Amino acid sequence: MPFRHTLGLIILSLLLLNAEANADVMAAKFAYQHWQTDADSNFGEATDAKVTIPKEESTQFKVQLAIEHPFPLIPNFLLATSKYEQSGAVALAQTYRLGGQLYSVASSLNTSAEYSNSDLVMYYELSDNSLFELDLGLQLRFLSADFSAADVSKGLSSSGESKEWRPMGYVKLQSGLPLVGVQSYVQWAQGGGSKELEAAVGYRVVDSALADLSVFLGYKDSELELDNVDGIFAKHDWQAVFVGVELVF
Repeated sequence: MPFRHTLGLIILSLLLLNAEANADVMAAKFAYQHWQTDADSNFGEATDAKVTIPKEESTQFKVQLAIEHPFPLIPNFLLATSKYEQSGAVALAQTYRLGGQLYSVASSLNTSAEYSNSDLVMYYELSDNSLFELDLGLQLRFLSADFSAADVSKGLSSSGESKEWRPMGYVKLQSGLPLVGVQSYVQWAQGGGSKELEAAVGYRVVDSALADLSVFLGYKDSELELDNVDGIFAKHDWQAVFVGVELVF
C-alpha cells in the first residue's frame, strides 16, 4: 500500500477515535509550574568555539491554558509559555566571538543565555474516561533565544539572538482515582532540536460543580539544541523537580 494511503488511514483512524473519546462538555484548564534548576548550557558562533556557562540554580516557570470541547474532528488547543535562563562568569581558554566582537584568550566574560518558548499544541483525546486518558497531537513551538557576553575590564560587550519555529510530536498519558482525588500523568514532546519529558503525581484539593483545583509534584527533563540557527550554536540541558497547580472550570 502506498505510503500516502497508509498515512491517510492513520489520520482517519485517529479522527474516528477522537470522535468517540472527545470531552462531554467545554472545559478550560489553567496551569502554573515553578521550579529551580541549574543547566548544562553553552553557546557560540562555531561548534569548536563556544563558552560553557557555570552551573548555578535559577528560578524558572511555565504557564499554560488548555481548551477542551465536545466537537468531533476538531482538535483541542493548549497554549503555553516558559522561560529558561543561565548566567555566569567565564575565563576564556581560547579566542571567542559573538555578535561581531572578538574576545582574546584569558579574558573574563560575564555571559548569559535566555530561552523563551511559546507553544501551541493541537491534540486529540483518543481515550477519555475517569481512569485513563490518552492525548496525541502536534506541538508548534516558537523559540526565541538571546545570548550576551561582556568583558567589563575592557569595556567590551556583544550579543546574539536566534528565533525559530519548531514542530514537535506531543503525547500525554493521564490516569486517576477520582474517588480519592489522586492523579498522575506522563507527557512527552520532541522535534526540531527540542525534547521534553514531564511526569507528575497530583491531588485534587477542590472538587466542586464550578471548578476543580489540583496540586502537583513532578519531574522535568529538558534538552534544547541550536545548530547554526541565525549563526548560533548552543545547547541547554537541565533536570528539575517542580511544583504546580491546575484549575479546571
